[in-house]
Amino acid sequence: MLLVAPVKIAWKTDDDSFSHEAETEVVNAHGALLRMKATPPSLTSVELIHPKTGRVASARIVKMIPRKADGYVRMAVELEIPSYDFWGVVIPRGPAPS
Repeated sequence: MLLVAPVKIAWKTDDDSFSHEAETEVVNAHGALLRMKATPPSLTSVELIHPKTGRVASARIVKMIPRKADGYVRMAVELEIPSYDFWGVVIPRGPAPS
């Protein structure tokens, strides 16, 4: 589902902890496509913090898309535990398998 919403992304390295503001572009129960100015290390674990609810979800970066002309890096993240409501909207579940 297309959704532009703020989210904070945090990660740790051996030397330090980082957190940056990001925005979603596309979300689903399994993850999202995010855009942000900072570039976290690729293929690392991150925490996503929803700014309105304070909820935290663990995720991993599965793909980095190089910085575009708009100045943003895009990254696909996969939630460790799928969530149908983490993003602040209720994501409909598909029809039950027959």
